[in-house]
Amino acid sequence: YKSLISIFSKENQYNDVAAVKEHMAIKAAGSSAPPTTVNNPLTPAYIKDLENLDKVDNAKKTWYRLGTIQSESLNRLPRKSVVFGIQQHKNPALNGLSLVFYTVEGEKLGFMLLRNHLDLIDARVGNRKRKAENDHILVSSIMGMKIDEHFRGQGLARVFTGLWIEICIRAGALPRSEKINKPLLSLALSNFGFIPTCDSKIDVEISRIDCSQTRMSAGITKKVSWEPQFALYSSKVLNFGEREMRIQKMVVTQTPPDPRGKVTSVKTCFEHPMTIKARNGHDNSKECEELKEFVQKIWNGISETSVTDAKKSEVLFAVENNLLRRVVF
Repeated sequence: YKSLISIFSKENQYNDVAAVKEHMAIKAAGSSAPPTTVNNPLTPAYIKDLENLDKVDNAKKTWYRLGTIQSESLNRLPRKSVVFGIQQHKNPALNGLSLVFYTVEGEKLGFMLLRNHLDLIDARVGNRKRKAENDHILVSSIMGMKIDEHFRGQGLARVFTGLWIEICIRAGALPRSEKINKPLLSLALSNFGFIPTCDSKIDVEISRIDCSQTRMSAGITKKVSWEPQFALYSSKVLNFGEREMRIQKMVVTQTPPDPRGKVTSVKTCFEHPMTIKARNGHDNSKECEELKEFVQKIWNGISETSVTDAKKSEVLFAVENNLLRRVVF
């Protein structure tokens, strides 16, 4: 049964997937009634909405176009543009949904892995006048991010994260993360104001490696088979595997960097203040507006220290917000 589901999913034959699942359920219940394939309730509701999107047939897996980011700050990419969309997984509830990014010429830039779900407002909130339908909130959790090695170092982590937040805001969802143990992803979230929420968190300091940073270089005692671009320091023991460090082009140093680096946390979940307030039943409109303004600065190419280097930029969505909410969430 699992093999059939996998085959049908790869071919986007979701009615057949639903039929196999129904047959499994019937057999488990001890019934021999034949499965049906028409209007099957187990078919994901968003499949019909996907037909309204621009389908892109990829050699590996089909994806659906949602829009384009155009920015002068993307000057190393063809036409200074990024095309983005969604890619389904065989079991979205378990494996999440990919937000994928391509150049206009079809070369993959990377992806974000998301898991979206309904959550409940904290039951301890003392607002007895709430309606039952207002007890639920839509949450989008980032599980991971990958940028193709050929396109790293171009600020795409900020672009990807900003686009994910833009989609959350348009769809009325709240951004957060699952437990993150990748320092660079943690740093990207911290830069957008996300806060670590787990007691298990470990604070780390990330610095770009420079040959002039002799103090930090002296603290790197273990030779590695790759050329690291970032150094990772913490006052606590860091147990990162060699593969993790190699993929992220990082190395652990035993001494604090000089000059000091940027601080973030690993082995923790992250939530934005707007999400924390909403989960506690409080008004989060101020935090939402602040986050929207910050994302707009990303699109305008404005750095944290300058307001004079704004560059023409815009995010062009090919779908209206209601459809966006249905197909992504």
